[in-house]
Amino acid sequence: MEPSVLEFSNKTLMKFSISEMADAKPWWESASVSIGAILVPITVAFVGSLYSAAVKSREIEGQFVGIAVNILQEEPTESTQPLRTWAVSVINEYSGVPMEQAARENLIEREALPARLGIVRSGSGIGINVRSGPGYNYPPVAGIDDETMIRIVPGSETVVDGETWVLLEGGGWVITQFLVQQEP
Repeated sequence: MEPSVLEFSNKTLMKFSISEMADAKPWWESASVSIGAILVPITVAFVGSLYSAAVKSREIEGQFVGIAVNILQEEPTESTQPLRTWAVSVINEYSGVPMEQAARENLIEREALPARLGIVRSGSGIGINVRSGPGYNYPPVAGIDDETMIRIVPGSETVVDGETWVLLEGGGWVITQFLVQQEP
């Protein structure tokens, strides 16, 4: 088949045949592939950025809990009540285990937070993960080697998905399955 010629003012603009026109893809098909090639990496980068920010936020929250626990282990005085109030609110908000009102008042005004001791024994020889909250859905923020002595915040035990977790004195949560409890 002879190609058709489109002319305008003695200039050839385009040569085409009917069969070429039938085989041609619409412009939007090639445009959608190009747009997809641009949007998919941008979307993946954006979602990755959100996930990274969430993990970093949980790590920072775990560090705040550690600071709060350290503050509450000192004997309370009238001058430390505002700081202790802050520490209790941090633990209440970020530890994953809210305290009852009576426990909050007791920590702020009357008692220091005692600690219990434990020894890590994973059975694998590689230690355990310290997580930013109680449960496997929280990201690891550190690791503890086997046979390491740790300080556990009493009363911090919480059960998540059938597993018991405890808060460490410096912040972070570990599963009790791999701990040997010691008396202080």
